[in-house]
Amino acid sequence: MSARGYVLFDHTADIGVRARGRTREELFAHAAQGLMAAVADLRGVREATSRELDAIAFPEADDAELLVTFLQEVLYASSVERLLFRRFEVSFPEAGRATARAHGEPISRRHRVLREVKAVTYHRARVERTASGFRGAVILDI
Repeated sequence: MSARGYVLFDHTADIGVRARGRTREELFAHAAQGLMAAVADLRGVREATSRELDAIAFPEADDAELLVTFLQEVLYASSVERLLFRRFEVSFPEAGRATARAHGEPISRRHRVLREVKAVTYHRARVERTASGFRGAVILDI
């Protein structure tokens, strides 16, 4: 696992994100950074603007389902508003809900866009508690 808290990996015709964190909040933030890193090189992305994100799953949803729902919200906001996010402050105000303040900037010619991510899938999505915190993985449809 990289010092960033996530790594990208190949999965047949798709790409995956493995993330870790000391807390659930950190895991979700690192997974979102991994999603954005699959889209573009984040090194040049500034924190010029921010957006509130709100992902709601069923209250009975497990962490893997909530992670997929959250990342789908990140992808939607990025795609519709043409934004690249580089940092996320995540919280869980109630069961089945993840909110975040996402920091980034509009996509411009100076950014190196790598690929279009079409969707975050439930295929092999997982979140596990470990001795050092949390780890998880998702597959992105490209």
